Amino acid sequence: MRKINIGIILALSLLFLAGCGKSEEKENPNKKYMYYINNAQTKVVFEEMELPGGVQTEVVTELLKRLQAEPKNLSYKRAIPDNVNLPTPEFLGNSKLRLNFDASYNQMEGVQELLRRAAIVKTLCQLDFVDSVEFYVEGNPLTDGDGLQVGALTSSSFIDSFNYLEKQNIDLYYASEDKKKLICVEALANYDGSSTVERIVIDQIIRGSSGVEKVEQYYGQVYNTIPSGTVCNSINTVDYICYVDLNSSFIGGVEGISDELVIYSIVNSLTSLSTINKVKFTIGGEAIKSYGTVANFDQFFEMNYNLIDKTTENNTTSKAEDEN
Repeated sequence: MRKINIGIILALSLLFLAGCGKSEEKENPNKKYMYYINNAQTKVVFEEMELPGGVQTEVVTELLKRLQAEPKNLSYKRAIPDNVNLPTPEFLGNSKLRLNFDASYNQMEGVQELLRRAAIVKTLCQLDFVDSVEFYVEGNPLTDGDGLQVGALTSSSFIDSFNYLEKQNIDLYYASEDKKKLICVEALANYDGSSTVERIVIDQIIRGSSGVEKVEQYYGQVYNTIPSGTVCNSINTVDYICYVDLNSSFIGGVEGISDELVIYSIVNSLTSLSTINKVKFTIGGEAIKSYGTVANFDQFFEMNYNLIDKTTENNTTSKAEDEN
């Protein structure tokens, strides 16, 4: 089988080991915690707290102030440093919270920013009325190093174990040369513990095949299937069902490629993972009944083998095997 190393290495290594080790306290699901980062800035840590009272905006504002205050444990660092102004919270409905930061947020970079963002999300997502958190800076969505929007984050957006450059075989589906079938590009993704595999897969499908090494050499001409400007707002998997929320740019379709192929390039890529059997789409948090010529877009989608081009399956080259 052809395995091409696409070298996906997310940001910087995120050590997210709250509660690991014999000497460290484990989180109690019946208690609430404030999350900070350790002095070495290598992991997220926590302290028990009592939730503040008040209406929703008041509760969130108070927790943000606590995240910027000195932790009780002097070996911990604040989740929001002094030189970053506190954001303005905005409730968007569906238990989604948006935090609007000013330009001071940009002073945080790399692993420091990633850890602090994780601490903020984990603290706020304990609230009954907050399921996810969006980060905005100067009125614009926060983006990663590749310019992709970070989107809505939940506590599960951050993996609790640290595996430096863990490897995962993934299948990425692009349109064939005649744009009538899907070509399965088998890749080897290198990643750290700062994101989920399904996030890696969909981000790579959105980026297109240009981010995959030697794809044309081993698979021939393939075409990107995702409309320009598409952003994955959030992606979460529960009970083998992957819930994907995309922005409205996805509605535009791709010239010369059928709407069915656009949809199943995502569905087939995600359901190739052992943890996913079905995919459910929403656009801007809302289910829509049709996608172009495809009816019942609000249904659950499963792998579609009939759309896969079988002609390239046995074109294994020795060089491709060397990249296994």
